[in-house]
Amino acid sequence: MMLEAWYQPMGLRLRVESDRAELLALAEETFRGFGPAPGGADPDLAFILESGPAGGVLGEPRFDPVSRRQMAGSAAELAVEGSVARGRFSPAAWQSPAFLRLHFLELALYLLLPGRGFLGVHASACVRHGRAALLRAPGGGGKTTLAYAAARGRFQALAEDVVWIAPDGGVWWGMPWRFRLRPDAARLFPELAGRRIDGPKLDVDIANATPSALPGPVVLLRRSPEISRLEPIGPDEALARWEEGRGGNEGETPGYAARIGSLLAEGAYALEVGDGPGGLDAALDCLDEALSAASRRNPSSAATGPSQV
Repeated sequence: MMLEAWYQPMGLRLRVESDRAELLALAEETFRGFGPAPGGADPDLAFILESGPAGGVLGEPRFDPVSRRQMAGSAAELAVEGSVARGRFSPAAWQSPAFLRLHFLELALYLLLPGRGFLGVHASACVRHGRAALLRAPGGGGKTTLAYAAARGRFQALAEDVVWIAPDGGVWWGMPWRFRLRPDAARLFPELAGRRIDGPKLDVDIANATPSALPGPVVLLRRSPEISRLEPIGPDEALARWEEGRGGNEGETPGYAARIGSLLAEGAYALEVGDGPGGLDAALDCLDEALSAASRRNPSSAATGPSQV
């Protein structure tokens, strides 16, 4: 018998069906932060998660962009076609829930969203007063560390590694409930000492989070041996810095260049994040300054904000 549950990631109606309660529980852990969606015959997106043979062996994930298929040994496979993701998972995969969530359930959603007009960009994001700051940097540039530092205090987390821009650009979305930080983050945040490592990263639950927010400033990060400082930059410099942080195949999305050009034209900043004592705290003050300026430019929308799920 197939079991089912409904969620509303990015405001879409997602139906998850499975023949195993364990797999449905993994979907619940992955998507419950978006809240339940009303059931019905016509979901926007559908996941079908089936159990595989007991002898499967879990291996390293390998993705084929042509067939849109992800494999991890003989224990886990996923195929995406149209608005449907179909997965088959052996018990060996169920016993690695963080691996399965990241490399299969989250991936399935990410592969389906562009077909609904969403643009995914390689960035972290944090929120204050319902408006988000998009943090972009090359890999290892500190965007996740800064977003985590923000969520420990007066900001909420919106995204760790991918920010999803709605088709009309009016809302930004993320999956903010779990961050994967580099092990050396423990030297900056005492509460991470002794945390388990999931593969090469620390797997950290985030309580102070929201899945959607109004657009705010684009903040392009670089590390600096000096103090943290923020300065507005023009579209040409912003685009050059934006390209430094490009990840994966994001540029293949139809209309990518025009949408990014419009995004940066709304206002962008360069933020040098100081490596010295107090550098992160000063950088958070800079983010607060940029978000306050964005709210002053758009006071009416900041007052209402998107509906929070």
